[in-house]
Amino acid sequence: MSNNQCNFLKELKMCLHELSIVDDTLEAFDVPKKYQQLRNWIIQIAIGWIVYIFYHLAICLYDLTMYKPKFTVTLIEFHSIILPFYSRYINILNALICGTILGLVHTYI
Repeated sequence: MSNNQCNFLKELKMCLHELSIVDDTLEAFDVPKKYQQLRNWIIQIAIGWIVYIFYHLAICLYDLTMYKPKFTVTLIEFHSIILPFYSRYINILNALICGTILGLVHTYI
């Protein structure tokens, strides 16, 4: 595993741990369960978003290897694959999370 992957996994683990601490704190204050449902939805959205990105990346790499059999991925080529779609990934995640929050707010109105 490369150093970047290790750092990403450590940060993801720390983020999930912090979310767990916040959840435990809010549960101690008897916050309604709707918050916990929203938290679970957002975590599921983030995981689905990561799976979508890796699926899209795998398709791009597969297409490249089909057209260039001797293709090897370097960091520059990896960035050239990811960067054109980066804004799309961010916009999708933003739309999904905003839609989830607005949907939950709508149920309270």
